[in-house]
Amino acid sequence: MDPKLKCSQCGLDFPASEIITYEDHYVCGGCKASFVQKLREGVSLSTRHFAGFWIRGGAVMIDGILLWVVNLGVTLVIYQFFPKPHIIPGTQHVVFGTGYFLALFINISLAMGYQVWFIGTYGATLGKMACGIKVIMADGRKVSYGRAFGRYWAYMLSSFTLCIGFIMAGCDKEKRSLHDRICNTRVIYK
Repeated sequence: MDPKLKCSQCGLDFPASEIITYEDHYVCGGCKASFVQKLREGVSLSTRHFAGFWIRGGAVMIDGILLWVVNLGVTLVIYQFFPKPHIIPGTQHVVFGTGYFLALFINISLAMGYQVWFIGTYGATLGKMACGIKVIMADGRKVSYGRAFGRYWAYMLSSFTLCIGFIMAGCDKEKRSLHDRICNTRVIYK
């Protein structure tokens, strides 16, 4: 069965065999001539509304609060079974025990799993859903789990660059951060 695609010009659904594709636009045969004319005239074809710096920052704050609550709970449970970090009396030396490193590993794993699973499954984390934005590929497709995994580590790179990777979203016409550029993703309003 031939899947149906929506023409970006007239909005009607057509079988994929009757649609031409140009970048991330699907165009039916009836709209092809006017679409090509728009290309010749240099008319902007973008129909996406890219999510800007502040709305994305709000989504990150929501996700951060959710993860903080979960990570706090996990850490408190771990410290019931393993010793907490402590200062050696009479010195400034801190001893980080097994519990600290176990909690750190689990907390990072939870954050990564959260990002990968939600972006791969829904195209958005809970924070992004609350803000009405989602992550897509440059051509409009859904982000795969593998790409979501890479995007998580590229996201970490954005933060390790003194957050300049995030600030880039405020200066780019498609509102892309460093991790969006690395993974060829876009964040748009739903």
